[in-house]
Amino acid sequence: LNVKMQKVSLFACFLFVGSAYSWEVGLWIEQPRVSPIRQTAISQNKPFDSRSQLDVFSAMGGAKKEIFPGISMKDYLSPGKPDGKYKYLAPFHDQGEPVLPLAGPSNKTIVTCNQTGQFSIYQSDRYGFNNPDIAWDSKTLDVIFLGGYFIHDSCRDTGTRLVDLVRNRYPQSLNLAYDGHGPPAMLGTLREYALNYKPKVVVWVLHEISMIARLRKEMKSEVISKYLEEGYSQNLNQIQPYLDKNLDKFLSNYVKKYSQKKRQMARDAHHHSVFSKFVRGLKFQRVRLKLKLFTWYRGENEYLCEPSTPGADWTANLESVISLAKSEIEPWNGELLVVYFPS
Repeated sequence: LNVKMQKVSLFACFLFVGSAYSWEVGLWIEQPRVSPIRQTAISQNKPFDSRSQLDVFSAMGGAKKEIFPGISMKDYLSPGKPDGKYKYLAPFHDQGEPVLPLAGPSNKTIVTCNQTGQFSIYQSDRYGFNNPDIAWDSKTLDVIFLGGYFIHDSCRDTGTRLVDLVRNRYPQSLNLAYDGHGPPAMLGTLREYALNYKPKVVVWVLHEISMIARLRKEMKSEVISKYLEEGYSQNLNQIQPYLDKNLDKFLSNYVKKYSQKKRQMARDAHHHSVFSKFVRGLKFQRVRLKLKLFTWYRGENEYLCEPSTPGADWTANLESVISLAKSEIEPWNGELLVVYFPS
């Protein structure tokens, strides 16, 4: 009887695994061979630009014509010593003090991303954000937006972004979001750039899937973590020429490093693409995605990873950040509107 049961169990195991792999192969066959971005362009009768961000940047003339690729906040954070107090250090130092930009270079053409078939391109304002520069000439503001990539640019054409649409109704509105911003960086941006304008409404946009990782990362930054100290400021709005000078060098080095990495990736792609697909198939990646046992997420330093899970430290730090943001705008009865997107 035991031998018979072992044979039945072994057969059932083979049947289960075989069925799972058959499902995996079926899902691979069903997946579209045309990228979702190309499909979007086709559905909207738009031409599809298959070039990379750096290809577009180079074709437009690059840094010589004051054109730069858009980069994320995380690209500014330099790794610290493993045994040091801070895990992430600032890229610049002025008279011995660390300086960390919270936006990109000012008054430059920025090439960002392609999610609709064509690359999104915008002209940065006097502080490196995505606004018409004239928006800063107002003495007061109706609405300011704080957040990450979704609000900063969202890969959409100028005039169709969320803040652009709000600005049609409330002209005195500013977009102070930047790709890669977590809650502490958003608090810092509010303090550095917005308080003198006494905004009536501050729209605080949070995305759960990236917010947790960014919050924890920024709390280990030698500069961003200090924004949880009441009144701390780098006075960034007063040192824009210094920031631009250093950002020009930083972005030029970034382009060189990224170009070298891209060439290496192209050489490796042919050798690893088939093998990596095979390995992903062995791990039932498509089946797990279908069953929602696995989340496809572009993380801080990984292409595939599970999103971080909330904990006591996460919620306590987030509550502190939002409480500080609220206290910053209370003197003129400003309203803090928190918009939360779950994963």
